[in-house]
Amino acid sequence: MTAAVARQPTKTELEAHQRRSAFRQSIAEKAAALKEKREGAAPEAVAAQPDPPADVVALQAPALALPMMKKPWFSIVDVRAAVPIRVSEIQDVVCNAYGIDLVQICADRRTKQLVRARQVAMYLAKVMTGRSLPEIGRRFGGRDHTTVLHAVRKITAKVEFSAEDPSSFDPELSDFVKALRAEIEARRGE
Repeated sequence: MTAAVARQPTKTELEAHQRRSAFRQSIAEKAAALKEKREGAAPEAVAAQPDPPADVVALQAPALALPMMKKPWFSIVDVRAAVPIRVSEIQDVVCNAYGIDLVQICADRRTKQLVRARQVAMYLAKVMTGRSLPEIGRRFGGRDHTTVLHAVRKITAKVEFSAEDPSSFDPELSDFVKALRAEIEARRGE
């Protein structure tokens, strides 16, 4: 049996090794010099800052409109960040209004009453929460985002008057959806 021959490094590998060694050596020298400087020097005194002149008037910044946050992570005295509306709150209000259960609104059944209630709840979820279509679909029994998009477009056409298609406007449904929105917002205030 023959012994394994050790591989010889190439010229490029040797040059790279030398550069790395020189770099490490320079870092070690700089660290040693810095350590000596710290040990030999007295601590520096920090200059005191003068008080501002009395004639300077403090400016008051305008009130800031804070954006909606998922969960408030801080608290300022008498200021609270608004907690966003949850899809489950909307589902609860719509289920109560239509007289159905949450299980039914998330089920695969497609009766006329369930479909309308589901579409209204999906529309309100999109309009009031701003959640993505796939996320809303997951909250309604794992439905596809295109189902949610269809529901939003259909209810929008029935609720909002359009000069292009005035026959699709349903004033009763429009009033009903407005009442549901008011009830959801009223529950938020409790």
